[in-house]
Amino acid sequence: MTIKITWKTTPEVSALHAAAALSTGQAIVDRKLSDVIGQGVHAISDRLAVAEIEIDRFWNNLIAHHGRIKDDRGRVETALLHSGCGEFAADSIAPTISGHLADLKIAFFDAYPKISEQLPLRARVLTEQWEARGPGLMAVIGKLTHRDLIPKKATVTFLQPALGGGGDVHPESGLAWIEAVLANPHQDLPEVVRLGWLLGRLSIGRKAASKLVDAKRLPDLATLALLPIVLQAAREVELVGEIGVSELVEHWNVRRRHSACDPQQLEQWWAQMVAGGTPFPVRLKALDKMIYDGTARN
Repeated sequence: MTIKITWKTTPEVSALHAAAALSTGQAIVDRKLSDVIGQGVHAISDRLAVAEIEIDRFWNNLIAHHGRIKDDRGRVETALLHSGCGEFAADSIAPTISGHLADLKIAFFDAYPKISEQLPLRARVLTEQWEARGPGLMAVIGKLTHRDLIPKKATVTFLQPALGGGGDVHPESGLAWIEAVLANPHQDLPEVVRLGWLLGRLSIGRKAASKLVDAKRLPDLATLALLPIVLQAAREVELVGEIGVSELVEHWNVRRRHSACDPQQLEQWWAQMVAGGTPFPVRLKALDKMIYDGTARN
């Protein structure tokens, strides 16, 4: 299955991604980043905390709306509104946050003055790997789920590595972003597989993807459900060997957002669904019940 992908290298998004990673306490591989943008990140995080805005959600929405809105003030206000902030509060705090954001970006580009020239060169490596192996991987993912759940088109933005391998998605906008590492950070797990996981989440995480699951839970559910699915697909096209879901959880830092993620539970769920020949929407509902009913009981 061939996805029409628009490849982008947008340096400003690299700054936002680095800020998001730092603000959520992730392990930054380039220590210079912490010194360069740390003050701005902390100032923004403090303002979001006062407004009781979820930090992860804010940065995800800010990145997603970067290409749609031209000015920082408009982007910040839109991201706040999409993150659950009321209109009055968003209008009140957006100027302060956008001011800190402008300073943060200036500091970032002072530290990486050649990023506009270097990022396309870094991106070429993963683009070529994807064009060689990606369509086959997605074809198997489509076979294991449902062809209609594989996106027909997507936008992929390449980032300056902040984590030594990372990325995220915004399903409703059809946008995925991934760090343009020059070599696979984990020898047994090519970054092409991570990109397949991200692209799969674009469709399965959309509100319209399933009528059997609460739309608000679909993005998180897609993140977890695709782990054993992408792993099986990667094995079938000989991209990985005998690694398990636990390695994906560790290498892709899944527990940062899903602390209760149980790799063995995911593997058992997928094995049972495959053995029973259950249609994928019903499989997804079964996982939803397994995860969220279990959480409720605990």
